[in-house]
Amino acid sequence: MTLAARIEARFRVLSAREQILILSCLLFVVAFGVVRWMDRLYGFPWRTDAHVARRIRRFVRDLAPLARTPYLFCPIGGDFNGPIEGLVQLLDRYNRTRYPETGIWTVDAGLEDYLTLV
Repeated sequence: MTLAARIEARFRVLSAREQILILSCLLFVVAFGVVRWMDRLYGFPWRTDAHVARRIRRFVRDLAPLARTPYLFCPIGGDFNGPIEGLVQLLDRYNRTRYPETGIWTVDAGLEDYLTLV
C-alpha cells in the first residue's frame, strides 16, 4: 500500500467534522503560510503597523540577552529568502510611530555597518 493510499484510508475513517477540521487547517497553511513551489516563494505579506512592531519586539527580546553593546544585529533573509519589498519604508514607519514609546530605533544596514558600531 502506498503512502497516499494509507493516508486516504486513515482520512476516510474520520468523522465528517474531523475531516472538515483537517481540510480547513491544510487550507489555512496553503493560503496564509509561506509556500515554495518550483523555486518560487509565495506568501502572504503582512505589513501592518502592529505586526511589524510585534516582530521587532520579538527580535529585541530574543537578541538583547546576547548583546554586549546597546546595538543588536538581526540578520534578515538568507540564502533561501528573497528581499523584503519596502523594508526601509516599514522600518521608517516603525521609527516614526513606535520609537517614542519603545526607545527602539531600527536601521536597514549590513553586517559591516554593525561591526563598525561595536
